[in-house]
Amino acid sequence: MDIRIAAKGTDAADADRMIEPVEAEIRQRLGDIVFGVDEDTLEGQITARLRAGGARVAVAELGSAGAVAERLATGAAEGFAGGVILARPDEARRLAGDADVTGSAGERAERLAEAVRKWSGVEIGLATVFEDVPGTTPPVTVVGIAVALDGRRAGREHRLGGDRPSLRIRTATLALDLLRRSLS
Repeated sequence: MDIRIAAKGTDAADADRMIEPVEAEIRQRLGDIVFGVDEDTLEGQITARLRAGGARVAVAELGSAGAVAERLATGAAEGFAGGVILARPDEARRLAGDADVTGSAGERAERLAEAVRKWSGVEIGLATVFEDVPGTTPPVTVVGIAVALDGRRAGREHRLGGDRPSLRIRTATLALDLLRRSLS
């Protein structure tokens, strides 16, 4: 979501003075949803945080077809170690080794995030898992997204509708935002 604040003043400094209290109010209301201003990007924020912590991230994607990896590779390449795009759940089991990869989409994403972190030898693992909800019209997909770092895991589940290309785009944004928040 983009929010644009505009003001007309006698000069740029005057307009900036008018914008300042409005921006402060928006930041107060939205909290950590706001991640940047002007030309800042989610990927740029992640790169800066990875660089500051000397960390790298690897991804495992089941359902999102590499959408997260693509955005990290192009926008946060410095801290991106690579990833695994999985086509079927049995491939997730193979990546996780002995780890149990059953449960909800969010639980499976947490285990996959930890598995890809260990597999790649980096500090942070990020994972997505798609699970179609049977019998829903229009179709609904439960998307599990998780980050594993510092011995802890943070996972989320989202119920999303729409076609696969749209789901992949939305999932990549949600995953990158979870990563950004986890790096705070």
